[in-house]
Amino acid sequence: MLDSRHRLSSDYGRAVFALADRLRAEVELELAIDAADGAQVAILAGFCGPRAIEVHAGDARTAFAGRGFDAVECVMIGEIASRAVLEAAGELPILYTPGPPGSEDPGLVRRAAVVLCRSRAQATEVRSLAPGAVCVQVPPGGDFETFEAGRFEREPTVVAAGERGQLRDRFGRVAEAFAAARRRVPDLRLTVLGSRPALETPDACEVVTDTGVRARARLLREAAVLLWLGDEGHSCAPAVVEALASGTPAVVSDLAGLRHHYRRWPAVAFAPPDDAGAVGEELARAVRLGPTAALVDREAARAVHDWDVLARSRAAAVRGAIGTAPRV
Repeated sequence: MLDSRHRLSSDYGRAVFALADRLRAEVELELAIDAADGAQVAILAGFCGPRAIEVHAGDARTAFAGRGFDAVECVMIGEIASRAVLEAAGELPILYTPGPPGSEDPGLVRRAAVVLCRSRAQATEVRSLAPGAVCVQVPPGGDFETFEAGRFEREPTVVAAGERGQLRDRFGRVAEAFAAARRRVPDLRLTVLGSRPALETPDACEVVTDTGVRARARLLREAAVLLWLGDEGHSCAPAVVEALASGTPAVVSDLAGLRHHYRRWPAVAFAPPDDAGAVGEELARAVRLGPTAALVDREAARAVHDWDVLARSRAAAVRGAIGTAPRV
């Protein structure tokens, strides 16, 4: 069960599609979404059609009517949709993937057989709502087949990535951090991946609006460093996984959620997002040191973050919730 309030062209949709594509080898699945946003329904149908995955658009009761499901997973759905699911699901096991920490739905938390959490902090919050809740921590995922390791020698280029609106509206701090880094590395260049920023771009800056997977893979494979200056509400930063898959260092906001996911990797540096000097220093340091640490850690990162690994883990969670061989 999906919520059309979340853009399926965003990191949310990429994660849903990547997991669904791989889960087909492990379980039988169908996807459902409310019909409030026709554009999101169309994107979902476009994904499911070629893969012969059945799509249900509308109220949860419609999706469940006359169907013999063994379990249902609710992915970041809102309060109204959650009430409909709880009513329609009956005694079916429920897996619940909440949104960012603080957005957990108490009804789904208490009813779910398994809650798939983003972090230890979210698991703690979930257990405060339901002390007996079974929580599985799920790291951000990436495609280590498409995002191949780049060469050791790289041009001094920073790739700035982020959610579309966040990168556009908060571009000022990216520009200031880049300027600080360029004072240390004069030939440094900046590539902004996404929408054209609201502010004027600085010298030595290119804006790439093609955010497709092939374009992202090429840019990160060739870059010296990824820059991700998001806020707490965007705490998974899957672009960091894509950088790790590309053997590319990353400089990211010093936020609890990001530290939880990426502190084990020496190639990921943290800096306060509004401290341009600190961010610039980390960018310059990453360029000077090169991609050695990222290239060395690539296979270890793959064992944690690769979509194939996460799909097997999700299938195991489904089987655990059902207690028998799945037919979802």
